[in-house]
Amino acid sequence: MKFDWSASINNVPLTELRLFLRWNFSPSEITFDSVDGILDRELRRKINTLSKIPHPQWDMEKEKAKLQEHCQLFIEALLAGGFIKVFEPQREDITYYTITELGNHLWHSRLRRYTHAAAEKQLNILLENCRMHNARKLSADDPLSFCSIRSVTVFGSYMRGEKEVGDVDVIIDVSIRDKRLYDKYMRKMISTTPLYQIATRSPEVQVLRHIKKGLNIIGLSTIPLEAVPVEEVAVYKFTECTMRA
Repeated sequence: MKFDWSASINNVPLTELRLFLRWNFSPSEITFDSVDGILDRELRRKINTLSKIPHPQWDMEKEKAKLQEHCQLFIEALLAGGFIKVFEPQREDITYYTITELGNHLWHSRLRRYTHAAAEKQLNILLENCRMHNARKLSADDPLSFCSIRSVTVFGSYMRGEKEVGDVDVIIDVSIRDKRLYDKYMRKMISTTPLYQIATRSPEVQVLRHIKKGLNIIGLSTIPLEAVPVEEVAVYKFTECTMRA
């Protein structure tokens, strides 16, 4: 998906919204955060930056107030642009926000473009990573082995054959190999993990991170497959492995 990088939403440049989104949200609809969580992260980043300056002259409370206004402005702009949405159901009287499909596209969007050949090289590496992952032996000590890759669907500008692309849009279908081991792991993880970290520690998310690691041109999408034009799709299917260690 292409964006007009000269555009603004609520007087906030789209390029700045992209940076704020990438810093504070993960590219998945199931991850979320609150204004307080974002403010805390922005404040820690500000403190880390200012700590590198000799004798920084600043007031913590004034800085926090400015960052509060800054975060609220950016969140309202992201909501107005459809890049994030209110997360339901709410917890503990705190409003949480989660990234949308459009937000996923903005998160993965590139200010620079890549050649079709460079994109093809990374796609081939991704497909090989999927094959290697499915060759993992099922083990109770390896949460990544609880899931298999069923298929990788490729679409978007890469499939249209454009000479340059911002990324390669892919939908990766992950299935559970062993429900007993998976459920046991999830019960233990949920009981010991903060609410805001649960979604990012599921075996499925860990698998996606593992096979995509280092592949900056690959863009994971959560768009429904039926919404993708059939003529612009390539589907790579994989054999699921159930070997045990």
